Amino acid sequence: MAALIIVFIATIVLLAIANGINVSYPIVLVLGGMAIGYVPGIPTFQMPPELVLLVFLPPLLHWESVCAKERVSRRGCLDFQMALG
Repeated sequence: MAALIIVFIATIVLLAIANGINVSYPIVLVLGGMAIGYVPGIPTFQMPPELVLLVFLPPLLHWESVCAKERVSRRGCLDFQMALG
């Protein structure tokens, strides 16, 4: 239970850091998770990849698509169209 509380607190701290440095929070959370994974003494935790793909990834992608600025979205679509042909 203590490990879960520590992860929750780390998530809140990483979200505050992401807002402070004006970077998208999923990037900071992934980098923070990778850093936490290298800390010795933390118990290992494994999730099935299907759980991540079905439960955690869709809300993150949806939120970023809703919050993306229109100019960035149009530029991304244009880059995608140019890459296709």
